[in-house]
Amino acid sequence: MLGGIRFYKSVIKNCGFRNGVLFIIRRRLKSNKIIYMPTIPYPDYLRPGTSDEKVFIGVFVYKQYDIDIGFEPSIIIDGGANIGLTSIYFKNKYQDSIIISIEPDAENAQALKSNVEKYNNIFVKQVSLWSKKTKTKISDKYGLGEWAFVLEEFDGLDIEQNLAGANTLSVADIMEEYSLEYIDLLKLDIET
Repeated sequence: MLGGIRFYKSVIKNCGFRNGVLFIIRRRLKSNKIIYMPTIPYPDYLRPGTSDEKVFIGVFVYKQYDIDIGFEPSIIIDGGANIGLTSIYFKNKYQDSIIISIEPDAENAQALKSNVEKYNNIFVKQVSLWSKKTKTKISDKYGLGEWAFVLEEFDGLDIEQNLAGANTLSVADIMEEYSLEYIDLLKLDIET
């Protein structure tokens, strides 16, 4: 539930009293743009009227990635990085890690770059993760809007989509590009 007492308590607990109350008020006004968190050194920028707020709630309020993996990962790939909130969460949890954030959507990638620019060792790639090098196009295949865009391999017939399509890289390509021998944590939040 995104509005009950339990939700509000979680927001205040995880964002701090002042920031939590501001988040709740701005949420009601549909104007959340900048979110400050006591445990995060830099503000997170959200785009009002998008799914950004729901992603923020999942990552920072409900802490969906607060999983004990039993070690400190050094190399993290954030596949489907969206606007970078998971990358930011991981960077603050595993401060010495190197994070490669992968996001094919141009608008999301621009917001991602803005959100992570002050962090060391977060690298942004505006590409699609795929099993081979090819071209993809972003599609609303299931009619769910920006929350669930999917990538489809480009069939070569639609020239306009070809120009908008994102290049692809496989995990092996990323490992080669960054001279990685291993990946400690591979987060994939992508639709196909």
